[in-house]
Amino acid sequence: MRPDNVKPTFRRAPEAREELRFEPGEYEWIERNGIENLKARVATADTLAKEASTTLTVLLAGIGGSLAFAGKSLEGHVTYQTVAAITTCGWLVFLSATLVHFCMMVRPIPTVYSQPASLLQRKATGATFDDWRYGELLNIEDRIQEVIRRNQVVARKLNLVRSLAYLTPVAVLIVTLLIRPPAG
Repeated sequence: MRPDNVKPTFRRAPEAREELRFEPGEYEWIERNGIENLKARVATADTLAKEASTTLTVLLAGIGGSLAFAGKSLEGHVTYQTVAAITTCGWLVFLSATLVHFCMMVRPIPTVYSQPASLLQRKATGATFDDWRYGELLNIEDRIQEVIRRNQVVARKLNLVRSLAYLTPVAVLIVTLLIRPPAG
């Protein structure tokens, strides 16, 4: 059994074959631009992954610092600084987990080119070469739209985590006002 991404996804060209009449070189130009567009979108996905990795590094550094401060301050009695350090550490751990889950987990991304096994299915469908090429143009457009949707979700979540990270002092202030350390 073939995986879904190898199964042919041919779509018939419209009956009005006017759309299939390209000027000389026009089809190649459209195809080249579609492929370059898809490559650029995939490169954007790579950039988003690198940005998420950089953000995670900053968050992990904050976790380490706040954890070290909290551990050191627990040697004495619990103070507002201890509560603030523990809150900061917990908040940054939450943001890191959110970042990893929504932005860094490996998810499928459409390939730039169709697989040969899929392209070899043309004869089995009885499609003409022009019909098949037209269908491939539509498939390229579908892949572009899929990568756009994927990038939008990752970018939105990455921006949310970054926004919440700079609100860390507000979260710490709220928690330290709500929690009173024992008098000691």
